[in-house]
Amino acid sequence: MKKILVIALALLVGAQAHAQLVAKAAFLNASDRSKFDNNVNSVNLSGFSLGAEYKIALPFVDGLGVAPGANVNFLFGSENEFRYSDIALNIPLHATYSFDFGRDFRAYAFGGPSAQIGLIKNSKYTVGNQTNSVNYYSNESSSTYNRFMLLLGLGAGVEVAEMIQVSVGVDFGVTPFFRNDYIRVRRPYQLKIGVGYLF
Repeated sequence: MKKILVIALALLVGAQAHAQLVAKAAFLNASDRSKFDNNVNSVNLSGFSLGAEYKIALPFVDGLGVAPGANVNFLFGSENEFRYSDIALNIPLHATYSFDFGRDFRAYAFGGPSAQIGLIKNSKYTVGNQTNSVNYYSNESSSTYNRFMLLLGLGAGVEVAEMIQVSVGVDFGVTPFFRNDYIRVRRPYQLKIGVGYLF
């Protein structure tokens, strides 16, 4: 047991020695898809994301690493008279694999799960002179949405001069916002195009 703890500590120290903080911003595009019996409706959402990730190179395989992070996503959209807002905390834990092309250029791929925690999800609509709002996370709603959603993502990117990072990725919703015998609301995809600065 003592040997296992020593090895684990050595791996942790080695990983920390190859860790790097990355501040990130991204353009987001997503879709919320609802199905009521055989009727399907999709709402397109666009916005941006701000956050950071912590790149940790694993010492036992060259190029392999993990990148835990946290981002706040801001998404907005409209359909007919409805205007939608969606703000959520996204916590990815991605595995990464990088390929060096010379001293100043690196390509990498990433993939893994993300936990999304809903902060605000609502819609507003106007009837006559009155504006009404629906809070989908409220217990008073006829269909209270789940704040927690699991996503699976994959993507690729490049790093230039060990300073600038550009990436493209997509997350696929695994768990739905809401589900009963007749209705299912989920997020089939969430596209992100991001830039980052490596500290």
